[in-house]
Amino acid sequence: MRLITHNMLSSNIKGVTNGFPLRIEAEKVVEKPVEIDPKFLKNMFVKIDWKALVDASRIMGYADLPDEANPSMLELDEFLQKFHHALLELHLEEGALVCPQTDRRFPVIKGIPNMLLHEDELFLQRGVSHGGGGTPKTQSRTFKYLDLNTSLSCA
Repeated sequence: MRLITHNMLSSNIKGVTNGFPLRIEAEKVVEKPVEIDPKFLKNMFVKIDWKALVDASRIMGYADLPDEANPSMLELDEFLQKFHHALLELHLEEGALVCPQTDRRFPVIKGIPNMLLHEDELFLQRGVSHGGGGTPKTQSRTFKYLDLNTSLSCA
């Protein structure tokens, strides 16, 4: 799991009001080189929670990001390279993501976070889904609760 993904995830457990950022418990971190795309990085910069990215990268063993950043820094090649490396080349292969409010662990196996909730953790509202940053947002895709004992349907 790349840190760009981590920066967009939050805990969706029923009753959780502070589910972002998820704390990382890293067991295995790998670096996977990716070609740098400055335009992509400049577009993503405004969408990233910088403090969450810095904290996550440090947990994963990369301490080269500055504590604070602003858009003017995107003109510096050295900063772009560090941002690119943290955001796209560091991968959490094995470990867990932990809800900051409940300490619920979501395992990460082979780079894939399992964010499935247990039955008693479900909280679904028609037309509302959850994005990064801890705030619900309406999207074009809606989820309907059909029957807790059978399945979820995507409308």
